[in-house]
Amino acid sequence: MIDVDGYLAVLGVERPAGPSAEALWALHRAQVERVAYETLDNQLVTAVGHRRR
Repeated sequence: MIDVDGYLAVLGVERPAGPSAEALWALHRAQVERVAYETLDNQLVTAVGHRRR
């Protein structure tokens, strides 16, 4: 089970009163800004194993 309140606290987002486009936008933006994208390095390597420059 997901700890929604804990997740929102990490993101610095308050729980919305209900679903809305604005709430989704705020959640998405907070996720992008505050959670490290750890698999970026995988995308920088081609199928042959060469790093893109």
